Amino acid sequence: MESDRLVEFKKLAELHEKLRSTSSRNAKVAMIAEFLRSLSAREAVPAIVMLTGRRLPGEDDSKVMVGWKTVLKSLPTKPPARGSIEDAGELVEIALRHRGSFQAALEDRPITISEVYELFKALASVKGEGAIEKRVALLRSVFRRASPKEGALIARILLGDMRAGVAEGVIEEAVIKALGVDHETGEYVMGVLGGPWEAAAIALNRGVEALREVKPQVFKPIKPMLAQQATSPEEALKLVGSPAYAEPKLDGARVQVHFRKGEVRIFSRRRHDITRSFLDVADSLASVLDGREGILEGEIIAMSGERPLPFNVLMRRFRRREPAEEVKVRIYLFDAILLDGDVFIDKSYLERRRTLASVAGEELLVQNTVVESTGDVSQEFRKAVELGYEGLVLKNPRSKYVPGRRGFNWVKLKRALTADLVIVAAEWGYGRRTGWLSNYHLAARDEETGELLVVGKTFKGLTDEEFEEMTRRLLSIKVGEFKRGIVVRPEVVVEVEYDEVQPSPKYRAGIALRLARIKRIREDKSVSEVDTVQELAKQLKVR
Repeated sequence: MESDRLVEFKKLAELHEKLRSTSSRNAKVAMIAEFLRSLSAREAVPAIVMLTGRRLPGEDDSKVMVGWKTVLKSLPTKPPARGSIEDAGELVEIALRHRGSFQAALEDRPITISEVYELFKALASVKGEGAIEKRVALLRSVFRRASPKEGALIARILLGDMRAGVAEGVIEEAVIKALGVDHETGEYVMGVLGGPWEAAAIALNRGVEALREVKPQVFKPIKPMLAQQATSPEEALKLVGSPAYAEPKLDGARVQVHFRKGEVRIFSRRRHDITRSFLDVADSLASVLDGREGILEGEIIAMSGERPLPFNVLMRRFRRREPAEEVKVRIYLFDAILLDGDVFIDKSYLERRRTLASVAGEELLVQNTVVESTGDVSQEFRKAVELGYEGLVLKNPRSKYVPGRRGFNWVKLKRALTADLVIVAAEWGYGRRTGWLSNYHLAARDEETGELLVVGKTFKGLTDEEFEEMTRRLLSIKVGEFKRGIVVRPEVVVEVEYDEVQPSPKYRAGIALRLARIKRIREDKSVSEVDTVQELAKQLKVR
């Protein structure tokens, strides 16, 4: 990558157009890698962030409070009526093409990638009285100078509606290729650091060799290891291997516990600091972990006596971001990542478990049982369900902890078939649901192209109160409209139960979920964690 040359934003816009016109994952990786090599260290990280559809990295992204209405107010001319156009970026492009005499006001100075990134930072800092007007003024100053293609991309990034089929995994592969590191090292580093932009920043500022020194650090959450879903005890044991250890699948929020010198902080699986929502948990752990330093992983569940409560009850604590005494919770720990300077992610499950027991004690640990046969798995599954849990997680006793990756070393078996999907559009209801956005278009990720593809719709699963709240939320992230409803920024993840996966010529994905219904809203998951079309397609029944 080049040392200090600033690159015009139009180059990123041109790359985006190329990415939109190809469906080949390998071609996209190659194009992005080549582009990143042409950038200076100063602009590579902003480009990586924006290519993932984010305005800013980490939690700062949510501070850029710009929706379609703000973008619309910022344009020099009003875009045409939407008609059949659902793409907000396309509407912005049309508006900038037809600004007429306003074109004369364009400045000659080109917009750079860094300048757009600074714009997003400025938007994130705006708050208080007159915030909307300030955001409009900031955006207008850039749209005045932007070409139609540049303006369209700025709008797409702002609205999270990239339509280029570039998932974070594609960006990660491209960064690995651009930096010239081996795939195993690259995946490990991005799992530990949390994203491709962090890896690029280290490599560009300290050299590629510095990536080999990366390890987990307290108060810097890593990506969680993920489990593959099985549909039967037979399949689960076949995937993970025998013998395995069975742990109950808790119906709670997965968290990382970071601690040092008496301070305990709790992070969600999205790597957000949620300590304020669970101060009671943090305080109870502080006495247990006093004098130690490390990172442990566990699950917080809502409880009524000794029985677990549904996930939706627990989410009250997330939304309020403060202790809610009426919602009693408990934490169970199941893994050790770092302890007193020693890294354990490259150790076996059994060694990590022993380490966890030594620091936290057996009372805080998730129970585990050795299973060697399908009968053993079935028996433990029944026990877990009777106790009110979702099912089981089987773990290979020899497996290492692989941050951010899904594999067969952990396999989950649940009471019902479920998938984590993202809402990409919603239709207005009728009858008793008039005035609510109540029919949701659900999408999975195509792991080949990176696109989000619809695999079904549902209007089932939510209460009236939840329909009202969902309508407000979806309207706030609207990026387009169609005759019966709206298109939204893909950020609301829901866990969906379904009866089976069927072939479907109706959807581009080629499959559809039969009798889909929303089980819960996953506030703790991001769009990067939704299931893939390919994973769902494996469940197709032979007819």
